[in-house]
Amino acid sequence: MGGGWTAGHKTIDFIQPLFEPLTQGGFTWFTIDYRLAPDHPYPAPGEDVEAAVEYVTRNAKRFKVDKKRIALMGESAGAHLVNLVGIRNRKKSPIDAVVSFYGPFDLVLFTRKFSGEIPKAWSGFLGITDMNAEALATLHEASPLTYADKHTPKFLLIHGTEDEVVPYGQSTLLPGLHEKAGSTMRPNYC
Repeated sequence: MGGGWTAGHKTIDFIQPLFEPLTQGGFTWFTIDYRLAPDHPYPAPGEDVEAAVEYVTRNAKRFKVDKKRIALMGESAGAHLVNLVGIRNRKKSPIDAVVSFYGPFDLVLFTRKFSGEIPKAWSGFLGITDMNAEALATLHEASPLTYADKHTPKFLLIHGTEDEVVPYGQSTLLPGLHEKAGSTMRPNYC
């Protein structure tokens, strides 16, 4: 789900068209909500995604889920969260793949787009109001790219080259880092 971490819900219109193809493809799938900022700032929304994965993993038999083949999918702010959770890939919530629809990877680099001004959604989500050392540390910590290494799961990156909200360059960062880390990951650009 997208919405700048401050708005939206799991059945938002641009996600619903994916439900039927997933069902027809024989996938067991879930759609989740996460707590929204500013009432629930970072790291709460990511913790909600991890909790959902843990729930599905614990109940894999009940839901007929292969615990070794769990993929996350999200768009925009939701993609940022699945990028973060997928790349950190904690043992309690193992992720095999991530489908990222125009999700940010490097929040420090992303802030350059705003010429030093912190967008309202970001201040609500990250609790930062101006760029200082503490803000940079928070941006770094909340950046999925911070955690990428050769163990990062497979990614399908879907991003328009003329995106005016999340720069296309955000989706080109991950494959380059993988190559440096010695991963055999090959990017899939759509």
